[in-house]
Amino acid sequence: MLSINPVSMGYLRPADLASAEGLKEKQAFEQMEQIYLHTMLKEMRKSVPDGGLFKKSNSTKIFEDMLDEVMSLKMAESGQLGIAAAIEAQYRARETALEAARDPSNQPHFQGLK
Repeated sequence: MLSINPVSMGYLRPADLASAEGLKEKQAFEQMEQIYLHTMLKEMRKSVPDGGLFKKSNSTKIFEDMLDEVMSLKMAESGQLGIAAAIEAQYRARETALEAARDPSNQPHFQGLK
């Protein structure tokens, strides 16, 4: 079972972050994880066939969507799935590669024909 405990996550504490920009980036990665998880939960709910004694009303569908949203938010806050960390790792790798490509000292020097 997935236990949600955002307090135990050390990497989301503002005191551990170097700057406000770092905090904004962490929040953006967490929000991206939340959007992904919400979509996943919604699609999982669609895969379960409707059945039972009563047909789903519009209010039931709204409630289930709200429930999925809150569950995805808590799951993203917990960080236990590691999606935000994976997105951040990909972002940092891309950022490092772009900085290396822009650095003129890393460019090969053309000596010309002799």
